[in-house]
Amino acid sequence: MRMQVIPARTSDGLIVEGDITNAGNTARAVPRLRVALRDPNEKEIQFKIIDPPTARLGPGESAHFKTTFDNADETATVKVSFVHDSGALSSAQKSDLAATVSPKKN
Repeated sequence: MRMQVIPARTSDGLIVEGDITNAGNTARAVPRLRVALRDPNEKEIQFKIIDPPTARLGPGESAHFKTTFDNADETATVKVSFVHDSGALSSAQKSDLAATVSPKKN
């Protein structure tokens, strides 16, 4: 699975959206997403776990996700990763299936 994340600031807070793509050769289940905000020192200050936009993706298929954070700190960066049902990240998920980006202002 691959993930592209596009956060954007609004007057009300922060919108985090992106696309999940199955780059493999077989259909795969799409895990839940953990969307975290971090301060400039990389300390997590807020997070949400959201359901995936679809349960499964076929080879080459993509799905779009979107969530919002009200009153998000202007210095926060965003990290989005996949989680197992238990909420724990595997080491492969930590390195391969996470995206960290700084939001742009609209």
